[in-house]
Amino acid sequence: MNKLYSAAGKAIKSSIRVKRGEQVLLVTDKQKMPIAEALGYWCREVGAETTTYLMTETLRPIQKATRLFEEMIIRANVTLYNLSSGNSSVNGAGIENSAQE
Repeated sequence: MNKLYSAAGKAIKSSIRVKRGEQVLLVTDKQKMPIAEALGYWCREVGAETTTYLMTETLRPIQKATRLFEEMIIRANVTLYNLSSGNSSVNGAGIENSAQE
């Protein structure tokens, strides 16, 4: 297993602590797709239902989220933002975890 998948496994299982049955939304772009794939792999491994939203450059910057995108965020237990910022790369992911019980 490569370093990216190993790091993603630690993030999902130890830091974010995604649980079986949770709904995870991964928001990514083309530049960060390999990271999203690794995170998605580990979400699936722990038993989470995972959806990936590809935010293309033509959709950015977002002035207002679409109703469908807002609904996906509201319904997800965990939302991971993994986006490039212009020409520079943003390392890491923004994390929202709505503890719905």
